[in-house]
Amino acid sequence: WQTNDWSDTHNHGYGLLFLALAYGSIQNEELAEEVRVAIHRGIALSLKAQTPGGGWGYSITLPNHNGMIDEGSCTITQITALRACREAGFAVPRQPIEKAVAYIKACAYRGGFYYALDHQGKPLVRLGDGTFVPGSTPRFAITAAAVSVLNAYGAPREDEKPLLSLVEGGIDFLADFIPRKKQTWDEADFYYYG
Repeated sequence: WQTNDWSDTHNHGYGLLFLALAYGSIQNEELAEEVRVAIHRGIALSLKAQTPGGGWGYSITLPNHNGMIDEGSCTITQITALRACREAGFAVPRQPIEKAVAYIKACAYRGGFYYALDHQGKPLVRLGDGTFVPGSTPRFAITAAAVSVLNAYGAPREDEKPLLSLVEGGIDFLADFIPRKKQTWDEADFYYYG
């Protein structure tokens, strides 16, 4: 399958998420079996592509594609897909999800979340023109996605107070920095994605 060569990891994550969500409603047994096999293969590929740092980069097959070993939006896409697979009854080891959540947590800063971490664990942000620069402030869109994933992971549980603190801080950050439609590309920070 041909992609736009920017992020097959996003494409794979959204496809796997779709299959996991649809799986339980498929009534045709032959189709259900095809989807079951595809989900198993998709889970295996996702797990194989996880980086040692716990995240995912833009390409499942090309390490360091577009100059990024791993980054937040691809990582969030994979966490969401793998969690949906677990909820659909498929075996997904907990450790890779915990490593991915740890990656997202490491991107937290003053309520918001950075786009990615560089090789030294320092924050990076992605500008609208595709360049990556050292981060001085967290970004709205990645914070919205991170809050969603961390909340789904278990922030409301009483035994997850540190996680709950990150979610609540992220919500406060979002409330303070809601982008406006009339802003430029960089200023709006991926308005619709956020």
